[in-house]
Amino acid sequence: MKLSNFKINQNQNLYKFNEDSLRLLRMIKTLPTDACVADLGAGSGIISIGISKNFKVKKIHSFEICKDSYESLKNNVSINKCKSITPLHQNYKDLEDKEFENYYNLIISNPPYFKKNEGKLPKSKELQYAKHEIAASLNDLINIALKCLKNKGRAIFCYPQIRNSDVLKEINNRNLFLKRKEIVKNKKRDLIFYEFIKLLPKA
Repeated sequence: MKLSNFKINQNQNLYKFNEDSLRLLRMIKTLPTDACVADLGAGSGIISIGISKNFKVKKIHSFEICKDSYESLKNNVSINKCKSITPLHQNYKDLEDKEFENYYNLIISNPPYFKKNEGKLPKSKELQYAKHEIAASLNDLINIALKCLKNKGRAIFCYPQIRNSDVLKEINNRNLFLKRKEIVKNKKRDLIFYEFIKLLPKA
């Protein structure tokens, strides 16, 4: 995974990508050349553009609900000439209502870490959506993965270790199975990076 073959411009007033996004990118080892990818909560586009520049894929749908972040996403996609990326200014929860069942090979997300009514909300609306489950929750993310991933498709995302029990509860007795996880300890919080695979029962 090369991180030097593209450029990301960031608005200083918006949520800025960090090492979490880069580590999520590094968890992707291979993708088929006809792969369809969904980046949920794409922000400025670091994950989508990183995939586009490092893998030959068919298409990447980059969902971003906040207008300013979406404009930054569009700008970065244009600067990096990523023709495979389609920026979408909408809540990724809309996937539950669209015809994308069994569609994606990979769903990847650096989601909001905090529950809707947990902790103090930032003043910025963009930061509120980026850090707190206002627009979409862990439950929404798992439901979308279950519905929209192809059989043997993968879901890659991260959450604070304190929410590990929430993640395991959401996937319990469903068709998502843990393939790999990495625990990263830092000063702010311990994070778990997950890779799940969707496996449908054999007929």
